[in-house]
Amino acid sequence: MIRRVFLVLLLIPAAPLAAEGEAADPEESGGKSPPRQVRFLPVGDMPPFRQEIRDGVRYELDPPPGSVPPREVFLRPGEGEDVSRVTLQLGRISAAVSLAAGAGPLTIGRTGSSSPWLSLQRPEEGDILVVLWRDPTGNTWDRARGWVLPDGPTATPSGSVNLLNLSETAVAVVLDSEKIALPAQRSIQRRFEPGKDRALQVGLPDGKGGLRRFHASSLVVNHGERTWVLVYRADGVAPRNPVKVSVLREPVGAVSPP
Repeated sequence: MIRRVFLVLLLIPAAPLAAEGEAADPEESGGKSPPRQVRFLPVGDMPPFRQEIRDGVRYELDPPPGSVPPREVFLRPGEGEDVSRVTLQLGRISAAVSLAAGAGPLTIGRTGSSSPWLSLQRPEEGDILVVLWRDPTGNTWDRARGWVLPDGPTATPSGSVNLLNLSETAVAVVLDSEKIALPAQRSIQRRFEPGKDRALQVGLPDGKGGLRRFHASSLVVNHGERTWVLVYRADGVAPRNPVKVSVLREPVGAVSPP
């Protein structure tokens, strides 16, 4: 019976956390946009470790081209704006950098290249988190996709669990006692009172009327922390499952751009 309920749920769209480029509710600021910032989160699989032996010494080899995101990117400035550089690391949220006021293009370049790497749209107001993953076409970080989400203590407060489905297929999620159908390229947020762990399960239909679970864990919801649950297409070498889950916890608080 539970499996059938899951399959029905997968046909019901979940309400999104925010559409790409959508801003959180604007705050009163006396007619001026408050200073804001942007962070980046690259999601995906690490390439296999490679090494070679030269003169009896082991040397780690660089990852194959396109298998990891660029080490450094920068925000292409508008007129009168300074260049903001960001260091990217797979599976980690970057340091925050300043974001221009108002809606408009968010153009990201790679160090050493004159061509834009990725072009998105920034919302009118609010801090944002840009989630990045490599384009499935060619499976290379030379071409990336991005998702702009509201960020900051107001949009993602303490106790919030933010579910993001970056994959191209709908998944079924059990969060605590709630059963959720999470369509492809959608996100939802749930808020819990900190201090109690929450069960998390994620699965896919198995083609036989049942559900194949590929992730099960316990979410630790601490005071002063928020959680990101990212469902993404497995992009490593010969993955066992087509979809994977990454769970990140971080403290909530304003982080001043460097």
